[in-house]
Amino acid sequence: MKQELFEAKGFCKFCDQGRMIKAPAGANEDELNELATMECTCDKAKHYQNKENKKKQCFDWIENRWSQDEETKRLFIQAACNIIEYKAKQVTIVKGEWKHVIDMNNDGLLTIKSSKKVDEEVSF
Repeated sequence: MKQELFEAKGFCKFCDQGRMIKAPAGANEDELNELATMECTCDKAKHYQNKENKKKQCFDWIENRWSQDEETKRLFIQAACNIIEYKAKQVTIVKGEWKHVIDMNNDGLLTIKSSKKVDEEVSF
């Protein structure tokens, strides 16, 4: 069932600009502000939106790739978060015969390189 959206006012987390947004019924102030930030056009909000979109793309790929292995999925999500949040420059995960290197390239793309006998590389 599709959730009904209502008009509400939220504020950008960075420039504090108020805007009318579509929000689910019962959304709290933090949720309204998150939605407003994701629609704001200030430079800091654009940077934040880009980072959040990269996270979503990456997490969707991880969910699809590791859907049958919860432990590995959690490990990849934590590693990707550390790279995206600049807490680590690179993370290497060795699982069985596979070696996975997660990093962010010079263009700001999050990259996961997997190697065994055949190489696999995915960029977001």
